[in-house]
Amino acid sequence: MKYPILNITIKEWNNSEIDYSVILLFEGAIYTSDEDIYTRFFLNNKYVDSNGFIYKIIGKKSPTPWKKIFSFLPNFYKVKLNFEKTEETISISELKSLIVNNIKSFDSLEDFENNWLNRIKKAKTFKQILEQ
Repeated sequence: MKYPILNITIKEWNNSEIDYSVILLFEGAIYTSDEDIYTRFFLNNKYVDSNGFIYKIIGKKSPTPWKKIFSFLPNFYKVKLNFEKTEETISISELKSLIVNNIKSFDSLEDFENNWLNRIKKAKTFKQILEQ
């Protein structure tokens, strides 16, 4: 799996319940002990990697018990995610559409978002899309 990876299960990013840190992952781990967040936003969610392969989160490996004591410390409680490669595919145009439609769903587009949209539209590979 080549990072970053993008969540393709969550179809609408402009939602007050979505924590944007669940959309794009830069490693195969999360830093929360909150079981509700894991269940709602990670378990069984699918991600596309920078090579265009789709993976599904099938489980997690929690840190050792002594680390749970310090779970209140930022970036200390690291939960490793278990992925399974699927046989599913997504085309570059489908991925672009997903991202572009979600960016456009936000109330106002600033120069940054417009610049981001243009870079996504010009991208020719999964890696170029996800590294924008």
